[in-house]
Amino acid sequence: MGGENRGVDLGTRFVKVAEGKTKVVYDYDADHYLLYFKDTITAGDGARRDVIEGKGVINAQTSAFLFKLLESSGIETHYVGMYDERTMIVRKLRMVPVEVVLRNIATGSIVKRLPIREGERFDPPIIEFFLKDDARHDPLLNYSHMEYLGLFTRREAEQVEEVMRRVNDALYNFLLSKG
Repeated sequence: MGGENRGVDLGTRFVKVAEGKTKVVYDYDADHYLLYFKDTITAGDGARRDVIEGKGVINAQTSAFLFKLLESSGIETHYVGMYDERTMIVRKLRMVPVEVVLRNIATGSIVKRLPIREGERFDPPIIEFFLKDDARHDPLLNYSHMEYLGLFTRREAEQVEEVMRRVNDALYNFLLSKG
């Protein structure tokens, strides 16, 4: 049975709350959701998609490992544990439709948008906010945009940036130790 079909089992036992390009969210109990990791791979705001058998399991296991690493570094996450090999149990939180990107090295959209060369190192890292909106191609946000749209106050955005720096330090140091 393909990885995508395993989510059908959850759908018969739990209520689906939301579905995105790579995950399905199910109501688990009063305080928790289940995050089911699909085998889909997408690009171009979902314009291109395919299935890689087993990708969901690898992503779920990798995410669980990294969440445990962050927790061991004193950084709170929504991670609680694993329901099965591709489904995570997480705390119920309100999702803010903002993608936060921290860049140590220039690659991707930043080199297309700004006069920055691919591979340039950022010291300190650059943190960017984007509205999660595929129809608008995830536009860049500043503090004023976020306040106007009721997403974050300036203070909340600054707190998010501080958490991102702590996450970056933990992950960067871990990956550096692995070569």
